[in-house]
Amino acid sequence: MHPEMSLVILTVFATAGQCLFLLVLILNAVAHMTTGFTTTGIIVSILFQLIAIAASFFHLGNKEKGWRAILMWRNSWLSREVISISAFTGFATLYLILVIAGVTHWLRTFSAVVALLSIISFLISSSMLYASIKYIREWANAFTPLNFTTHGLTSAMAVLLLLLYIMTNDLSIIYKINILLIVITTISM
Repeated sequence: MHPEMSLVILTVFATAGQCLFLLVLILNAVAHMTTGFTTTGIIVSILFQLIAIAASFFHLGNKEKGWRAILMWRNSWLSREVISISAFTGFATLYLILVIAGVTHWLRTFSAVVALLSIISFLISSSMLYASIKYIREWANAFTPLNFTTHGLTSAMAVLLLLLYIMTNDLSIIYKINILLIVITTISM
């Protein structure tokens, strides 16, 4: 099996970026991180989404008709994946703008909740898209959604650890996330 590099880039960057957003929100809620750290984490998350979206265009045969990918959302995992990644990118960007502006309004909470729902939708859609490929037995099973989620979380934790190392001096958080990373990596195996 030799998957196209554009699909690998799309999958890795989209799942890592969305899980990074999730982890930044959790860390901010638990450890009350600085606005600078939160902003940087969300910017990296959005940049990962933009890289994933750019990679998806290289996979399209007829690039002018790429917008049609959203039309079959009722019965296509691919359409749902495209809608989810677009919704996440939009609402994560809105959340970023509100964080930078210092807004603690209901709109900030709403944008975070919709972004989180988009993450769940993306992880399900993307993993079910791969799970529906019957001739690849490694993917065509019930563990594919769990594997996508855990691999996204482990990739995001690696990026989060790098950001924490660069931007903070709080080694206790880094150690705790390292332990969590080891546990999630073990589960994903």
